Amino acid sequence: MKINNNILLVSANQHPVPYPVYPIGLSYLLMYLKNKLPGLNIKIFDFNLGDMAEFEIILAEFNPSVVGVSFRNIDDTNSLLQNQFVTKYKYITDKIKTHSGSIIVIVGLGFSIFPKLIYEKILPHYGIYGDGEGSFHILLIALKNGTSTEKIDGLVFSKDNQIIINQRKNNLKNLGVYLEENIVDYYWGKSGMVGIQTKRGCPYDCIYCTYPIIEKKNVRVLDPDKVVLALSKIYHQKVIDYIFFTDSVFNINNNDNIELVKKIIASGIKIKWGAYFSLNNLDTEILSIYKKSGLTHIEFGTESFSDIQLKNYHKKNFVDDVIKVSEIAGKRFKNREKMGFPG
Repeated sequence: MKINNNILLVSANQHPVPYPVYPIGLSYLLMYLKNKLPGLNIKIFDFNLGDMAEFEIILAEFNPSVVGVSFRNIDDTNSLLQNQFVTKYKYITDKIKTHSGSIIVIVGLGFSIFPKLIYEKILPHYGIYGDGEGSFHILLIALKNGTSTEKIDGLVFSKDNQIIINQRKNNLKNLGVYLEENIVDYYWGKSGMVGIQTKRGCPYDCIYCTYPIIEKKNVRVLDPDKVVLALSKIYHQKVIDYIFFTDSVFNINNNDNIELVKKIIASGIKIKWGAYFSLNNLDTEILSIYKKSGLTHIEFGTESFSDIQLKNYHKKNFVDDVIKVSEIAGKRFKNREKMGFPG
């Protein structure tokens, strides 16, 4: 089945707790496809900004030949409520099937954790797990040319009543960084922050974490110049001055991070930023450089104040490390009230 140039990318996530999360993955996918296939006409529809009636209208009027639907959250991770979202996602994809003849491609973090189970539930034409940009690009070329799609990295599809999950052999090492201007204002207004990813992959082995499943363990750092360009654009054009770096762990390699933060300092933009940090690779000197670039918010993955439990979790640190590094960070950020944080 050959396709036209109209491609619709859909953020299906509507989970608002603790705040709506900007769909950064779709933004990166949009930029990648525009750069690789400039003839495409691509739109994003976000279910945090539009309802089902509006979605049906865009399906009818835009008439996309391919709809990529991103599943971010599978459930609310709340053991008391235990809300799951796949049923809602199926409702969205069923609407696509009813109101258009579009080819449906499922992507996103949630799909990447459970590709077979979700494919069986949703029954799209295709799914892509892991780094989706390159595979989506190759899939569109194959569909446009009417050639085989069966060897595409990370592709999930059905053949002879069997679900095929292709091995992912390659991961992208360089991506353009992009924030969709038509929707970023909503997330800034609702959460007071916007997320940007500076690297993918996590080398750690924490038993509870899905990042090594989703992004694999090999770390790929995005071009720091592209990150700073995106930060400068939203800072000057949108007056957005708080960024959360959504990397699995920000301080995996300090050489990469110091290059990035020095470029932020040199750019002159006065942003504040936060990130997930491990207790590794942190000392007073490094924290001082991070602070100079705008760091105001550190989230440590401590998880427990029991050495036995930390070992069970396959953590690389123990309680003494938690206390030591937290004290170092506390001294470097003792003026946090002036930076907008409570004492």
